[in-house]
Amino acid sequence: MRRIRIGVLGPSEIAFRRTVPAIINSNSAEFAGIAHASLEEYPTQSASHAAKCDKFAEAYGGMIYDSFGSMIEDDSIDAVYIPLPPDAHGRWARAAMAAGKHVMLEKPSTTSAKETEELAGIAADSGLALHENYAYAYHRQIVVLEDIASSGRIGELRLIRATFSFPYRGADDFRYHADRGGGAIIDCGGYPVNLASRFLGESAHVTSSVMGTSRGHDVDTYGAAMLEGESGLTAQISWGMDNAYRCSIELCGSTGMAATERVFTPPAEMEPVITIRDNSGIEEIVVSADDQFARSVDYFCDCIADPDLRARRYDEIIRQARLVQEIIDNK
Repeated sequence: MRRIRIGVLGPSEIAFRRTVPAIINSNSAEFAGIAHASLEEYPTQSASHAAKCDKFAEAYGGMIYDSFGSMIEDDSIDAVYIPLPPDAHGRWARAAMAAGKHVMLEKPSTTSAKETEELAGIAADSGLALHENYAYAYHRQIVVLEDIASSGRIGELRLIRATFSFPYRGADDFRYHADRGGGAIIDCGGYPVNLASRFLGESAHVTSSVMGTSRGHDVDTYGAAMLEGESGLTAQISWGMDNAYRCSIELCGSTGMAATERVFTPPAEMEPVITIRDNSGIEEIVVSADDQFARSVDYFCDCIADPDLRARRYDEIIRQARLVQEIIDNK
């Protein structure tokens, strides 16, 4: 079977460290090249983009495109991965889909539920795949956690606690600027929202939320929320990008609990440890190493090949965007 040729719009750090290596190592995909913005497309970033693209080519090969438009118009490319700041996702996803390209978006899909719904509608009408890269969701440790929750090992699941926060990254980072699609809830906050909703089910909704800011920024830099799902199951989630590092989930049951660290960010070589505690003592389950980015790329390729999987993915992406929007609206 022919591999899906994927081009990357913009030389981001996450693309260099994790996604492009995953594409190269995939059995389903092929790295076609990297594009930097032209002066007309992105005046403030064009020069720095071009320099960074040289680094990609040296490390991974592939073509260097001198504009986003030239990559999108290249008929030899099947799909594009867009790891740009969130405010640019909608514009370039629409342009790519208008050219018949499948689209893999770095999270968040966009900065609003309305725009995400519009993109999913365009993808559905065009028969194109649209994938949001919450890569953690494809790591095998998530399957192990779901198996623990459903097996009765910790009794009836009563409460989920999930958090993702990291220290301040500096005022120049796009995450701290509203005009570049910044804000903690759509950045790190989306992770615990996404994970909690896997356990809460399709009826998940937000019951309360708070968000705050720090250092005079015009976006939220931390927050917390309560979500409720089927049969009254609840989740307490928190997030922040000016906080101490936290990256964990706790599944609290009627007879025990299961917890793990680095649930959203395990390196490909890491063997995550899930700890189960109950009245009989402590058990540690070591999950074998897994490359969540490679699995996410493969899932994107599966969506390209399977219309039913594509349709299910549209619904998942829309549901995620609506939950984040609920948190923003309920604050």
